[in-house]
Amino acid sequence: AITDDIIKPIDTKKEQAEAIFNWVQDNITYVAFEDGLGGFIPRSASSVCDKRYGDCKDMANLLYEMLNYAGIESYRTWIGTRDRPYSYLEVPTPMVDNHMINTVIVENDTIFLDATDSYVPYGMPSAFTQTKEALLGLNDKEFKLITVPIQDIDKHVSDIKSKISIEDGTVKVSETRSLTGYEKVEFISDYTYKKDDKTEEEYLNTTLNLGNNKTNYINITKDNFDNKNTPLVLKYDLNIDNYAKTVGNKTFINLNIDKTLSKSKIDIKDRKYSKKIEHKFKKEFTTKFEVPDDFKAINIPEELSYDNPKFGFKIRYSQEGNTVTQHKSIYINTLKVDNSEFETWNEFIKSLTKAYKKSITIERIQ
Repeated sequence: AITDDIIKPIDTKKEQAEAIFNWVQDNITYVAFEDGLGGFIPRSASSVCDKRYGDCKDMANLLYEMLNYAGIESYRTWIGTRDRPYSYLEVPTPMVDNHMINTVIVENDTIFLDATDSYVPYGMPSAFTQTKEALLGLNDKEFKLITVPIQDIDKHVSDIKSKISIEDGTVKVSETRSLTGYEKVEFISDYTYKKDDKTEEEYLNTTLNLGNNKTNYINITKDNFDNKNTPLVLKYDLNIDNYAKTVGNKTFINLNIDKTLSKSKIDIKDRKYSKKIEHKFKKEFTTKFEVPDDFKAINIPEELSYDNPKFGFKIRYSQEGNTVTQHKSIYINTLKVDNSEFETWNEFIKSLTKAYKKSITIERIQ
């Protein structure tokens, strides 16, 4: 009856599949209780639907029943998360997988559905299943192996626009962050499950870690928090004391209030295994600094960059009138850093950290 109500006003199978997936995401709470045979055998779809909670295989089985009832080709799918370094072809045992999702074939597209991830949009697999072998149960005698594809970097972008000024020695920032793909999913998941009893200001202070330890957040707003198909937009203002440094007639200000990855150096001496990256991403920053009327900019940093197929950055500055603009781009285009790449990664982090230390110098007009 629920499936009928969901698909009745919808014409295409693709839209019906998306609507069913969204319903399970929004209405069934993920609870991991896997005791004895309960770790292998799903509860009935009717029971999960009635109780409104279930573990991964309960939710996958419910999706299977609802989708196939709607005439949409769907399969229960065994899969290991990226913490499991095994292949079904090499180790054909239950130790290969620790998770279950659903695979749907609609309009010649193969789409992996993981309803346990409450915030991932339809058509995008959960981040921790990328690159993994998915075992589709076609029937009681046949199966099929499909590899979950890596999601393209351009789907996971943080676009940060900032306006910075100095008033009475205090640095004031007005910032807007637009997050898409896994960048959005990661922020919302952390906010939902890790915020606890913190205020929004306290949470953003510990999560974004902008400016210094005297950064004060005000006027915080969130748009599209519950809309999976549009960018999450965060807006806030910052007051940062003791950030700009003044010596005589000169003031020094660093526009890198966000120092993403600055503490990501790998300890080569003790590290034995490759570094896992949760997902590919880009961060694009546009920061505009308004030079005070009684000052002029006398030193603007030169362009700095690091270019590697897997990771890199570029920071450049421009000036128009009294406005100095910093354009900063950081990208991670891989899901892991192998042991052989550790020194290259650390070189990248060292170059980025060095670039973060560059400041603009302004001088009071005599």
